[in-house]
Amino acid sequence: MKDAFLPRSVKYEKQLATCRARNSYSKTDPDATFMRMKEDHMKNGQLKPGYNVQMASNDPFILAYTVH
Repeated sequence: MKDAFLPRSVKYEKQLATCRARNSYSKTDPDATFMRMKEDHMKNGQLKPGYNVQMASNDPFILAYTVH
């Protein structure tokens, strides 16, 4: 039991540091935020990791963009 405690404790501390003030995070992409996605062909709208990309444009020019 003592042998397993330290590695798990280190793992949990790393997970808490990654999560910080958020409610959750994706293990495959810690920078992504869980968002409710559009229903897929299986008809199950669910939370999946994703990014929110916003752009401002004027004619053919991109003036600004943000990635959240």
